Parts: sequence; structure tokens; C-alpha cells
Amino acid sequence: LENQSFRSPAYNFENALNNASGDYIFLCDQDDVWLSDKVESFIPLLNNYDLVVSDCRVVNADLGIIHDSFFKIMNSGKGFWKNFFKNTYLGCCIAFRKEIFSYILPFPPNIAMHDIWIGLVVELRGVPFFLHKPTSLYRRHGENASYAGEKSKNSIFYKIKYRFNLLQSLVKRQILIKKYEKGKE
Repeated sequence: LENQSFRSPAYNFENALNNASGDYIFLCDQDDVWLSDKVESFIPLLNNYDLVVSDCRVVNADLGIIHDSFFKIMNSGKGFWKNFFKNTYLGCCIAFRKEIFSYILPFPPNIAMHDIWIGLVVELRGVPFFLHKPTSLYRRHGENASYAGEKSKNSIFYKIKYRFNLLQSLVKRQILIKKYEKGKE
């Protein structure tokens, strides 16, 4: 989508999602590499789960392996509180059914990244699945927008404020969803 400008990567992804037309949505960052069997590994799982997140190999700018498994270094897995405190929903490793748009969009104004929002909302409303198989090469270099798999440089104050705002947005979204569903009865 050309000639678009957003204040954060999250809103760029929201715009892309709003323009997506497929039944299954795969998130993709321009500097990561998909392994040849990624799509065929996800599709059967997406028939049974709302969201699938796969493992990946963490690589440097030249695709040299830094870590063989993102899941191992992050202790990835399901669980709302687990991922609230240490997010393991890595955007470039996520695919989901388009139906979840009804409860993940729009993104709230105060989220830093889209992947933690999508993952946590699906933890609350849908059925996620963690595929313990690398399907991507996750490139880490000096220009990344996130600290996934690395020590965050954000202050403790920022981390507390961010999680408070995230939790507040999640509670508001749950209340709105419940009101909407009650109104449909």
C-alpha cells in the first residue's frame, strides 16, 4: 500500500490488516525470511485454531544463526499472564483467521506493538496454538523496532506504564465485546 504514513509500526500493520482479503492472514516483516514450508505448516492448524505462532531461528543481518530457537530463549507458550509479562507472540511468526478481526481491531491508541495485542486478545477470546517448529528466520540487527529475544532498553517506569495501559485497553475491549454480544441476544 503506497503513500501511507503512520506514527508506529502497529498502525502500519492495522492499515495492512484492514486491506487484507484472505481467509488466513500471515504477518510478515520485510527483513525476515520464510522457510519453504511455512504456509503448508500453518494451514492445517488454522483450520482448528484462531491463531498460530511458530518458532523461528534468530539470525543476524547476514542470516548467520544467533539462536536456533526463539521459543527456547523466550520460554514461549500459551498463557495470558505469561505473555502479558514476557510477550512470546512474535509478529513475523503469526498467522490467524480473518474472523478474529472482529475482536482485535481497531488497535487501541496506546499499544507499542501489534503482536502482543493480537496474541493477548486471542488468549482472552479465541484459541491460540504454538507450533514448535521453526518456519522463519527472524533477523536481528541494529535497526529493529522491537527488542524481542534481547534485553529491552526501556526503563522500568516505561514497562510498568506500558503494561498498565495495555491491561486497561484489554479490559475496555472485553467490556465492549461483552456489551456487543449481549445486545445481539
